[in-house]
Amino acid sequence: MSVERPPSPRRGKRAKGAGRKAELTAREDEKDARIRQLEARIAELESSGKDGRAEAGAVITEPKQDEETLRNSEQRLERSFDVSERPPAEVDAIIEVPQQERHDAEHRLESLLANSPLAVIEWSSDDTRIVRWSDEATRVFGWTAEESIGQRISESNWIDPEDRPLVEAVIADMLSGKRPRSVNKHRNVRKDGSVIHCEWFNSTLHDPSGRFSVLSFVLDLTEREQVEAALRAANLQLAEADQRKNEFLAVLSHKLRNRLAPIKSSLWVLVRATAGGDQVRRAQAVIERQVDQLARLVDDLLDVTRITRNEIKLQRQRLELSALVRQTIEDQRPLFDKAEVHLEFHPAPRPVFVNADGNRLAQVIGNLLQNAAKFTGPGGATLVTVHAERAEKRAAIQVVDTGVGMAPEMVSRLFQPFSQVDSSSDRSKGGLGLGLALVKGLVELHGGDVTAQSAGLGQGAEFTVHLPLAMEEATASQTGSENAAKSRRRVLVIEDNIDAADSLREVLASGEHEVEVAYSGPEGIAKAREFRPEAVLCDIGPPGMDGLEVARAFKADESLKDVFLVALSGYTLPEDLQRASEAGFERHLPKPASLEEVEALLAALPAPGPHGKAQGGPAE
Repeated sequence: MSVERPPSPRRGKRAKGAGRKAELTAREDEKDARIRQLEARIAELESSGKDGRAEAGAVITEPKQDEETLRNSEQRLERSFDVSERPPAEVDAIIEVPQQERHDAEHRLESLLANSPLAVIEWSSDDTRIVRWSDEATRVFGWTAEESIGQRISESNWIDPEDRPLVEAVIADMLSGKRPRSVNKHRNVRKDGSVIHCEWFNSTLHDPSGRFSVLSFVLDLTEREQVEAALRAANLQLAEADQRKNEFLAVLSHKLRNRLAPIKSSLWVLVRATAGGDQVRRAQAVIERQVDQLARLVDDLLDVTRITRNEIKLQRQRLELSALVRQTIEDQRPLFDKAEVHLEFHPAPRPVFVNADGNRLAQVIGNLLQNAAKFTGPGGATLVTVHAERAEKRAAIQVVDTGVGMAPEMVSRLFQPFSQVDSSSDRSKGGLGLGLALVKGLVELHGGDVTAQSAGLGQGAEFTVHLPLAMEEATASQTGSENAAKSRRRVLVIEDNIDAADSLREVLASGEHEVEVAYSGPEGIAKAREFRPEAVLCDIGPPGMDGLEVARAFKADESLKDVFLVALSGYTLPEDLQRASEAGFERHLPKPASLEEVEALLAALPAPGPHGKAQGGPAE
């Protein structure tokens, strides 16, 4: 839409000047005519003998005066609108104001672009070369302005290959004028190779000559995308957990009804049958069996809760693993006979010892065997093997069946509570989805791990349990000279997890160290004053007085300040190590600390001083 602008004063002056020029031309023509008349008159006077010069002067003077007047007037008019005729000071005064305003506007724009919280990139429409690259662009993409300016934006290597077609389409639309403005999201590649998510705001800028460039503001969305992805994953996990919970409640109610129904029927029989008769004995047997099964259901539920809350206390003892597995197999064999599944056991060629809670470990093996019997059809087979992996200082139990197998996506969530391999309406073989979750929790309490594998549906399954070998078993291959080289140390363990503290004490004591245990920080400080340890293995995060406070208390106590302090913690970031060092810990071992690390650290301590204290610390 065009807007009519009022005529400027300068244009008015120019129009007035043009009219005066026309008037001057007319006067010139009139002057020429009079000159010709004058010449004719002079000739006439000379022919009559008179002097015509005086008359001629009078005739010529008037036109010349008029001509000079017009010429001066024209010059004044020209100077009124032509700055070239003005004095320099006057011209500068006229030009200075708009130039300063333009300079100020350009300075403000450059300042805004330079300090924008968004990355600013400008590229030419002629050859798509980058002509502007802000400091924020360097922060976002990693390349400096020197590395980027002059590169063609269409050929840059900071566009994700999968998103390049989208970017090329946007560039083409911008160059053709179809889209003077655009907003689009795509992935970019930083200089270090990492992929980031960005939103680009593009606009075309035109200059008076008709050429244009594209100015882009780029917002880094990577952190937001990561947060949104984490939220989506969390929502998915919550949805899956909710689904498993619903399935669990449905199965639990089904199991309870199945157990309560025969109990209720048997009670009806007991009320009406003759005392001491066969009907009464059969009803009592039914009630006993069903109550036992109900008790196992409740025990499983309680065990899952105890594991989650870390409330299970293991009663560890030195056990021969093959013997324990053999006994559990015999206990479960009737279940396999009933299911018509062949059960075979291959024990280790020589004894394999572990420090474990026999009842809990039998529960682990029993759950794996029940799982195999449940999902292996008649005519199938289950093989159980035990062997020692001495290089890794661990024992292995494998249960391999030829049953229904598992889909790959099921393996990853197999050990989660309430997970069901078969979610069909036929739940005659289904349990509460707690058995394998209990296996995982109990094995991890023993310091081991459990894995599952399957080639797919109908291809069977393989479960493997790894447990640490007992100290004597793990070190049986070491030479007698190595054992003799070990130094007996006085070690204090401060750990609020009773199982972790007691098991560490047993391991260290089997290495001929003298070990005391404290289950809290204050107890540890008090026991240290009596026990006079050479080294303290202290958990960083017990409740109440944490490990950092314990370390500060040791260093502030004249009688304990020389004790060698070792932090045990799952927190291993650089700032965690720094805090531990500042508190007074000489070393930091990540949980679970390996036996080799602890023994090497204790062996490196110098010989005890006259009061039982180590003089100095181990060399790093």
